Amino acid sequence: MPDSPPVNLPPENRLSRLDDEARWRASRRRHWITDIVVTLVIVGLGVVAWYAYPVFRKHQAGIAELPDIQKAVGSVRDGLQSASSKFDQWTTDQQIVRDRTEQALRELRARVETVKQDAGEAAASLTERVQSELGSKVDKVQTQLAELQSNRKDDQERIASLERDLKEVREQTARQEQDLNAVRQQVQDQEALDQRQLSDVTDLKQSESRDRHDLDRLNDKLAVERVDFEVSKNRQSDVAPGITLAVTGIDLPYQRISGWVRLAQDRRTIWIRNHGEQEPVEFYGIADNRKRELVITHMTGDSVAGYLLLPKATGTAGNAPAS
Repeated sequence: MPDSPPVNLPPENRLSRLDDEARWRASRRRHWITDIVVTLVIVGLGVVAWYAYPVFRKHQAGIAELPDIQKAVGSVRDGLQSASSKFDQWTTDQQIVRDRTEQALRELRARVETVKQDAGEAAASLTERVQSELGSKVDKVQTQLAELQSNRKDDQERIASLERDLKEVREQTARQEQDLNAVRQQVQDQEALDQRQLSDVTDLKQSESRDRHDLDRLNDKLAVERVDFEVSKNRQSDVAPGITLAVTGIDLPYQRISGWVRLAQDRRTIWIRNHGEQEPVEFYGIADNRKRELVITHMTGDSVAGYLLLPKATGTAGNAPAS
């Protein structure tokens, strides 16, 4: 479009053409202004998005970690409940084993006494019967020999028969002595068997004692106690015996803190830098090599709150499930 109207147009047409050009130029200026404003808005939105995207990613990562932390806490709680139920079941089983062991010991002692009594009575009865039979037969033979000595010539055959009878009596006596020795050997074998059974029962009790000791040590490692705390900013607070927590910085928008934990017994300091909520700070004692956990659950502009998981004292964890 030309910038000036043609010279050969009539005056009326020239004025109309100048008005159209003026309106067109005004419309064109408005379009330029609108394009510039839209471009500036788009650039501003891009700058805001470029600045806010890392912040959004950090918040998204923190929110994504919350279910994992809750699952970890739930798994620890389930592990403790499972260990407690297993300990109760083990205690019940051990009580049943002890009852059965005591019952077996009582039955074993009663059987030993019965066997000894029966063996003694059988041996006494056998000895008395042998002596009675042997004495009567010997007396009979001696009487008959005395009678036969007066009539030696006439009763040679009877003497020979009596000698055979005497020989049979001696053989029978020898067999009865062998039977008596066999009975005595059976009594000795039974006593040896009873001693072995008593030794096995003793070994079983010792094994039970070792198992109980191992289980007590395992429960001492698994047993923990929770200590809640609230600490102000820029102040040192004893959250547990020998454990001091100091919070030096609180980033409330990002839910992160900085500070340190002092372990008096180990004489060492654990530094905390940009640590978020529900993220446990794990550390181990040098003396007992057992784990401690410090968790921040809530924070404000000038204070934080949370809890500390500590191992229970040795000797008390084994009694906790039973009570």
